[in-house]
Amino acid sequence: MTDICGANLMKNKNLRSKEEIVYMYNTVSVSYQNSPTRFPEHWHLSAEFILAMKDHCQYSIGKDTYLLDEGDIFLIWPSQIHSVVSTPENASLLLQFDDSLITDNNDLNVSLPLLHSLHVISVREMQDLNQTVSDKMKEIFALCSEGGLFVETKVKIGIYQILIALCNYEMEKSSSIRTDQTVAGSTLHKIRNACAYITRNCDREITQQEVADYAGFSHYYFSRIFKEYTGESFSEYLAKQRINRAIQMLCSNPDSITEIAYKAGFQSISSFNRVFRLYMHCSPREYREMYQWDEVPATEASRNFS
Repeated sequence: MTDICGANLMKNKNLRSKEEIVYMYNTVSVSYQNSPTRFPEHWHLSAEFILAMKDHCQYSIGKDTYLLDEGDIFLIWPSQIHSVVSTPENASLLLQFDDSLITDNNDLNVSLPLLHSLHVISVREMQDLNQTVSDKMKEIFALCSEGGLFVETKVKIGIYQILIALCNYEMEKSSSIRTDQTVAGSTLHKIRNACAYITRNCDREITQQEVADYAGFSHYYFSRIFKEYTGESFSEYLAKQRINRAIQMLCSNPDSITEIAYKAGFQSISSFNRVFRLYMHCSPREYREMYQWDEVPATEASRNFS
Protein backbone atom coordinates (compact mmCIF):
# COMPACT_ATOMS: atom_id res chain seq x y z
CA MET A 1 0.00 0.00 0.00
CA THR A 2 1.22 3.49 -0.77
CA ASP A 3 0.76 6.53 1.43
CA ILE A 4 -0.88 9.57 -0.17
CA CYS A 5 2.09 11.78 0.65
CA GLY A 6 4.40 9.77 -1.56
CA ALA A 7 5.55 7.68 1.38
CA ASN A 8 6.48 4.02 1.36
CA LEU A 9 4.59 1.80 3.77
CA MET A 10 7.01 -0.67 5.27
CA LYS A 11 5.20 -3.84 6.34
CA ASN A 12 6.11 -6.82 8.45
CA LYS A 13 4.45 -9.84 9.97
CA ASN A 14 3.31 -7.85 13.03
CA LEU A 15 1.13 -5.53 10.91
CA ARG A 16 2.41 -2.55 12.86
CA SER A 17 4.99 -1.16 10.51
CA LYS A 18 7.38 1.67 9.96
CA GLU A 19 6.30 4.11 7.30
CA GLU A 20 9.24 5.58 5.42
CA ILE A 21 8.30 9.11 4.40
CA VAL A 22 9.40 10.35 0.98
CA TYR A 23 9.13 14.11 1.31
CA MET A 24 8.14 16.52 -1.42
CA TYR A 25 10.47 19.21 -0.12
CA ASN A 26 13.41 17.67 1.72
CA THR A 27 11.76 17.42 5.16
CA VAL A 28 8.14 18.34 4.43
CA SER A 29 5.24 16.68 2.62
CA VAL A 30 1.63 17.82 2.29
CA SER A 31 -1.28 16.35 0.32
CA TYR A 32 -5.01 16.10 -0.18
CA GLN A 33 -7.20 13.69 -2.20
CA ASN A 34 -6.94 9.90 -2.46
CA SER A 35 -6.44 9.52 1.28
CA PRO A 36 -6.91 5.91 2.43
CA THR A 37 -10.21 5.20 4.16
CA ARG A 38 -8.43 2.63 6.35
CA PHE A 39 -4.76 2.25 7.21
CA PRO A 40 -3.26 -0.28 9.66
CA GLU A 41 -1.22 0.57 12.72
CA HIS A 42 2.13 2.08 11.77
CA TRP A 43 4.64 4.65 12.96
CA HIS A 44 7.23 7.05 11.60
CA LEU A 45 9.75 9.55 12.90
CA SER A 46 7.76 12.38 11.31
CA ALA A 47 5.05 14.48 12.90
CA GLU A 48 1.73 14.23 11.07
CA PHE A 49 -1.09 16.79 11.25
CA ILE A 50 -4.46 15.91 9.70
CA LEU A 51 -7.22 18.40 8.88
CA ALA A 52 -10.55 16.58 8.55
CA MET A 53 -12.40 17.77 5.44
CA LYS A 54 -15.49 15.63 6.14
CA ASP A 55 -17.40 14.27 9.15
CA HIS A 56 -16.91 10.82 10.67
CA CYS A 57 -13.11 10.50 10.45
CA GLN A 58 -11.85 7.97 12.98
CA TYR A 59 -8.19 7.53 13.95
CA SER A 60 -6.26 5.83 16.73
CA ILE A 61 -3.09 6.48 18.69
CA GLY A 62 -2.00 3.55 20.80
CA LYS A 63 -5.11 2.23 22.55
CA ASP A 64 -7.10 5.46 22.19
CA THR A 65 -9.56 6.15 19.36
CA TYR A 66 -10.55 9.64 18.19
CA LEU A 67 -13.58 10.68 16.14
CA LEU A 68 -13.16 13.85 14.07
CA ASP A 69 -15.75 15.86 12.19
CA GLU A 70 -15.19 18.38 9.42
CA GLY A 71 -12.78 21.10 10.51
CA ASP A 72 -11.24 19.17 13.42
CA ILE A 73 -7.46 18.72 13.42
CA PHE A 74 -5.63 15.57 14.53
CA LEU A 75 -2.02 15.74 15.73
CA ILE A 76 0.30 12.72 15.65
CA TRP A 77 3.75 13.23 17.13
CA PRO A 78 6.97 11.44 16.07
CA SER A 79 7.18 7.69 16.83
CA GLN A 80 3.56 7.39 18.01
CA ILE A 81 1.84 4.22 16.78
CA HIS A 82 -1.36 5.22 14.99
CA SER A 83 -3.88 4.11 12.39
CA VAL A 84 -6.70 5.31 10.17
CA VAL A 85 -9.62 3.36 11.61
CA SER A 86 -12.22 4.58 9.13
CA THR A 87 -12.82 7.76 7.08
CA PRO A 88 -14.90 8.78 4.08
CA GLU A 89 -13.07 9.06 0.76
CA ASN A 90 -10.92 12.14 0.17
CA ALA A 91 -11.53 13.30 3.73
CA SER A 92 -8.12 14.52 4.89
CA LEU A 93 -5.55 17.21 4.29
CA LEU A 94 -2.24 15.81 5.59
CA LEU A 95 0.90 17.65 6.61
CA GLN A 96 3.97 15.55 7.50
CA PHE A 97 7.35 16.93 8.51
CA ASP A 98 10.59 15.45 9.73
CA ASP A 99 11.20 15.36 13.47
CA SER A 100 14.47 17.28 12.92
CA LEU A 101 12.40 20.46 12.58
CA ILE A 102 11.64 19.99 16.28
CA THR A 103 14.71 18.25 17.65
CA ASP A 104 17.17 20.63 15.98
CA ASN A 105 15.40 23.61 17.56
CA ASN A 106 16.07 23.81 21.29
CA ASP A 107 13.00 25.98 22.02
CA LEU A 108 10.66 23.47 20.40
CA ASN A 109 12.48 20.35 21.55
CA VAL A 110 12.21 21.49 25.17
CA SER A 111 8.54 22.35 24.69
CA LEU A 112 7.63 19.07 22.95
CA PRO A 113 6.52 17.33 26.18
CA LEU A 114 3.81 19.99 26.48
CA LEU A 115 2.41 18.88 23.14
CA HIS A 116 2.74 15.09 23.22
CA SER A 117 -0.72 14.55 24.71
CA LEU A 118 -2.41 17.20 22.52
CA HIS A 119 -4.06 15.23 19.72
CA VAL A 120 -7.32 16.92 18.77
CA ILE A 121 -7.92 20.60 18.04
CA SER A 122 -11.69 20.81 17.95
CA VAL A 123 -13.30 23.30 15.59
CA ARG A 124 -16.09 23.79 18.14
CA GLU A 125 -14.21 23.84 21.44
CA MET A 126 -10.88 25.41 20.42
CA GLN A 127 -12.02 27.82 17.73
CA ASP A 128 -9.14 30.33 17.78
CA LEU A 129 -6.37 27.73 17.79
CA ASN A 130 -8.23 25.62 15.25
CA GLN A 131 -8.57 28.58 12.91
CA THR A 132 -4.88 29.43 13.21
CA VAL A 133 -3.66 25.90 12.52
CA SER A 134 -6.25 25.21 9.81
CA ASP A 135 -5.36 28.39 7.93
CA LYS A 136 -1.66 27.64 8.12
CA MET A 137 -2.10 24.06 6.89
CA LYS A 138 -4.10 25.27 3.89
CA GLU A 139 -1.51 27.98 3.23
CA ILE A 140 1.28 25.38 3.33
CA PHE A 141 -0.63 23.15 0.94
CA ALA A 142 -1.11 26.05 -1.48
CA LEU A 143 2.62 26.86 -1.31
CA CYS A 144 3.56 23.26 -2.09
CA SER A 145 1.06 23.09 -4.94
CA GLU A 146 2.23 26.31 -6.56
CA GLY A 147 5.97 25.79 -6.07
CA GLY A 148 8.18 28.76 -6.80
CA LEU A 149 11.21 30.31 -5.16
CA PHE A 150 12.00 29.58 -1.51
CA VAL A 151 8.95 27.32 -1.15
CA GLU A 152 10.68 24.97 1.30
CA THR A 153 11.71 27.87 3.51
CA LYS A 154 8.22 29.37 3.40
CA VAL A 155 6.68 26.01 4.30
CA LYS A 156 9.04 25.53 7.25
CA ILE A 157 8.19 29.02 8.51
CA GLY A 158 4.51 28.02 8.37
CA ILE A 159 5.22 24.84 10.34
CA TYR A 160 7.15 26.77 12.97
CA GLN A 161 4.24 29.22 13.25
CA ILE A 162 1.90 26.27 13.87
CA LEU A 163 4.21 24.79 16.51
CA ILE A 164 4.60 28.14 18.27
CA ALA A 165 0.81 28.56 18.32
CA LEU A 166 0.44 25.09 19.86
CA CYS A 167 3.10 25.77 22.49
CA ASN A 168 1.56 29.12 23.39
CA TYR A 169 -1.84 27.50 23.75
CA GLU A 170 -0.54 24.81 26.11
CA MET A 171 1.44 27.32 28.17
CA GLU A 172 -1.47 29.75 28.46
CA LYS A 173 -3.78 26.89 29.42
CA SER A 174 -1.67 26.22 32.49
CA SER A 175 -2.79 28.41 35.36
CA SER A 176 0.70 28.14 36.82
CA ILE A 177 2.31 30.38 34.19
CA ARG A 178 3.15 33.72 35.79
CA THR A 179 1.51 36.97 34.76
CA ASP A 180 4.81 38.71 35.45
CA GLN A 181 6.46 38.26 32.06
CA THR A 182 9.94 39.17 33.35
CA VAL A 183 9.85 36.51 36.03
CA ALA A 184 8.20 34.01 33.71
CA GLY A 185 10.75 34.61 30.97
CA SER A 186 13.71 34.24 33.33
CA THR A 187 12.32 31.09 34.91
CA LEU A 188 11.42 29.56 31.55
CA HIS A 189 14.97 30.19 30.31
CA LYS A 190 16.37 28.30 33.31
CA ILE A 191 13.90 25.45 32.83
CA ARG A 192 14.87 25.17 29.18
CA ASN A 193 18.52 25.01 30.18
CA ALA A 194 17.63 22.28 32.66
CA CYS A 195 15.76 20.31 29.96
CA ALA A 196 18.72 20.59 27.60
CA TYR A 197 21.02 19.38 30.40
CA ILE A 198 18.76 16.37 31.02
CA THR A 199 18.73 15.50 27.31
CA ARG A 200 22.54 15.69 27.08
CA ASN A 201 23.09 13.56 30.17
CA CYS A 202 20.14 11.16 30.20
CA ASP A 203 22.38 8.21 29.30
CA ARG A 204 23.97 8.23 32.75
CA GLU A 205 22.66 8.24 36.30
CA ILE A 206 21.37 11.75 36.90
CA THR A 207 19.51 13.15 39.91
CA GLN A 208 16.95 15.88 40.33
CA GLN A 209 19.24 17.62 42.81
CA GLU A 210 22.04 17.71 40.24
CA VAL A 211 19.80 19.33 37.64
CA ALA A 212 18.33 21.74 40.19
CA ASP A 213 21.83 22.86 41.14
CA TYR A 214 22.74 23.28 37.47
CA ALA A 215 19.65 25.40 36.83
CA GLY A 216 20.10 27.48 39.97
CA PHE A 217 17.01 26.34 41.89
CA SER A 218 16.48 24.77 45.28
CA HIS A 219 15.47 21.11 45.10
CA TYR A 220 11.92 21.76 46.31
CA TYR A 221 11.31 24.78 44.07
CA PHE A 222 12.76 23.02 41.03
CA SER A 223 10.52 19.99 41.55
CA ARG A 224 7.42 22.19 41.58
CA ILE A 225 8.36 24.68 38.88
CA PHE A 226 9.68 22.02 36.48
CA LYS A 227 6.32 20.26 36.37
CA GLU A 228 4.45 23.55 36.07
CA TYR A 229 6.43 24.58 33.02
CA THR A 230 6.84 21.21 31.27
CA GLY A 231 3.69 19.39 32.35
CA GLU A 232 5.82 16.44 33.54
CA SER A 233 7.76 15.52 36.64
CA PHE A 234 11.54 15.31 36.50
CA SER A 235 11.41 11.50 36.47
CA GLU A 236 8.81 11.43 33.67
CA TYR A 237 10.81 13.85 31.54
CA LEU A 238 14.04 11.93 32.12
CA ALA A 239 12.35 8.63 31.23
CA LYS A 240 11.03 10.06 27.95
CA GLN A 241 14.45 11.38 26.98
CA ARG A 242 15.91 7.94 27.61
CA ILE A 243 13.14 6.32 25.57
CA ASN A 244 13.84 8.75 22.71
CA ARG A 245 17.51 7.81 22.81
CA ALA A 246 16.64 4.11 22.88
CA ILE A 247 14.32 4.50 19.88
CA GLN A 248 17.14 5.90 17.77
CA MET A 249 19.39 2.99 18.71
CA LEU A 250 16.69 0.36 18.16
CA CYS A 251 16.30 1.66 14.61
CA SER A 252 19.98 1.94 13.76
CA ASN A 253 22.12 0.03 16.25
CA PRO A 254 22.72 -3.76 16.06
CA ASP A 255 23.38 -4.02 19.82
CA SER A 256 21.14 -6.23 21.92
CA ILE A 257 18.10 -4.71 23.60
CA THR A 258 19.76 -5.12 26.98
CA GLU A 259 22.84 -3.22 25.81
CA ILE A 260 20.64 -0.47 24.36
CA ALA A 261 18.72 -0.20 27.63
CA TYR A 262 21.91 0.52 29.55
CA LYS A 263 23.30 2.83 26.87
CA ALA A 264 20.07 4.85 27.02
CA GLY A 265 20.50 5.30 30.79
CA PHE A 266 18.21 2.64 32.25
CA GLN A 267 19.52 0.73 35.24
CA SER A 268 17.75 -2.56 34.47
CA ILE A 269 16.15 -4.28 31.51
CA SER A 270 12.91 -4.72 33.45
CA SER A 271 12.51 -0.98 34.04
CA PHE A 272 13.38 -0.31 30.39
CA ASN A 273 10.72 -2.75 29.16
CA ARG A 274 8.11 -1.36 31.56
CA VAL A 275 8.72 2.31 30.72
CA PHE A 276 9.03 1.64 26.99
CA ARG A 277 5.68 -0.14 26.89
CA LEU A 278 4.08 2.63 28.95
CA TYR A 279 5.01 5.31 26.42
CA MET A 280 5.15 3.37 23.15
CA HIS A 281 2.36 0.81 23.73
CA CYS A 282 4.62 -2.06 22.66
CA SER A 283 7.79 -3.76 23.82
CA PRO A 284 11.29 -2.70 22.63
CA ARG A 285 11.54 -5.99 20.73
CA GLU A 286 8.23 -5.40 18.97
CA TYR A 287 9.30 -1.86 18.11
CA ARG A 288 12.60 -3.07 16.66
CA GLU A 289 10.77 -5.70 14.60
CA MET A 290 8.66 -2.93 13.08
CA TYR A 291 11.84 -1.56 11.57
CA GLN A 292 12.41 -4.74 9.55
CA TRP A 293 10.52 -4.15 6.31
CA ASP A 294 9.99 -5.05 2.71
CA GLU A 295 9.81 -1.93 0.59
CA VAL A 296 6.73 -1.12 -1.47
CA PRO A 297 7.25 1.44 -4.30
CA ALA A 298 5.85 4.92 -3.69
CA THR A 299 3.73 6.94 -6.05
CA GLU A 300 3.40 10.67 -6.54
CA ALA A 301 0.96 12.36 -4.16
CA SER A 302 -2.13 14.07 -5.46
CA ARG A 303 -2.02 17.84 -5.03
CA ASN A 304 -5.59 18.86 -5.83
CA PHE A 305 -7.36 20.99 -3.26
CA SER A 306 -10.83 22.46 -3.28
